[in-house]
Amino acid sequence: MPGGTLPPAALLLCATLVLAACSGSSSTSSGPTVSPDPVAGLEQEVETRVPDSLLQLEDDPGLLAEIPEVLVTVTTARAGLQVAYTRRGQADVVPAELVETQWLYMQECLGQSGTSPVVVVREGPVTPFTATDDVIFDIEGTPVASGSHRTVPILQIQEHDFGVTLSNPGFNLRSIMGRLLWLSASLPERDYPFDCARQQPV
Repeated sequence: MPGGTLPPAALLLCATLVLAACSGSSSTSSGPTVSPDPVAGLEQEVETRVPDSLLQLEDDPGLLAEIPEVLVTVTTARAGLQVAYTRRGQADVVPAELVETQWLYMQECLGQSGTSPVVVVREGPVTPFTATDDVIFDIEGTPVASGSHRTVPILQIQEHDFGVTLSNPGFNLRSIMGRLLWLSASLPERDYPFDCARQQPV
């Protein structure tokens, strides 16, 4: 109305339209996809970008092997651990929350805490990134897990480590995690308690 005020019904309609426009615009905002964590009831971030620590490793003059192509990275809710998947479907074989469970368990079992690592899941054999990497071999001498001890540690593990046919799934992952925690604390390697890695989290 010229020179007057809108009636209450018109004001209510305007307010409703403004609220609807605001809620509609928020759905188009960019950022990481957030998905529920079925184990903890929390949320984890799923991104298509490569973790920063892997990108920094590319500039290391001592790099021995190429950084694998990362299709998706999942950041877990409880520990902030990043799991980098290099093949489609790997998240079904090695769920990020399962990797996080191994990390939390090894810290508790060893009585040591550390910076949450990036865990790169490989389809085939593990190739250590640098000559100083900690490496775990199988009985045939094939590298099955490795650890780059950096500001943000980088661990590599075969997806086969969680194969349903294995008698102790996740053993190699727990082993390399345990060694990372133990050696980062400058504890004697001879005193490392192997029993922690041999047991599965309950």
